[in-house]
Amino acid sequence: MATLHTCTVPELKDMLTVSEIAAIPRAVLGLDVVAGSQLSQQQQGEVTAWLEEKLRQATDTVVSAVNECASNPKIKMGALKVPAGCRYTALVLARHAVISAIPGQAQTLEGSTRAAEYSKAQQDLARIASCQLYVNDYAGSEDPDIISGGGGISVIGSPAWNWEI
Repeated sequence: MATLHTCTVPELKDMLTVSEIAAIPRAVLGLDVVAGSQLSQQQQGEVTAWLEEKLRQATDTVVSAVNECASNPKIKMGALKVPAGCRYTALVLARHAVISAIPGQAQTLEGSTRAAEYSKAQQDLARIASCQLYVNDYAGSEDPDIISGGGGISVIGSPAWNWEI
């Protein structure tokens, strides 16, 4: 039985080129980083938080597709966790979001291997959401971000009339 995979900022950074990583502080902080210079801890924290938000949006997109299929156990949003088989899909989506937000980097998304990867990730999400792609290998896991239960019936109505008045 597999568990959910927690996507991390270092994994996302591993998907980016050196020039893309160097361009992030300008997009986030408005700073040009000269080779060899260091960001302050606060600046590093802001860049990491920005990357984490892009990663959270990507993992939530994957989780939303997974949760759309009634055959899959539901996963909590916002936890940066996806089924292990969806790890790469989430990272491709996050990389695309990061590069799209960096001025001058969007050309790296057009007509390349990355464009094909992004297209495949989008297709995989559609297949997951429509239950055509099996990803619930985490079923039965004790991960606290898997929403247990589900299903069942709820009845909504008004209270019965009390005839003893």
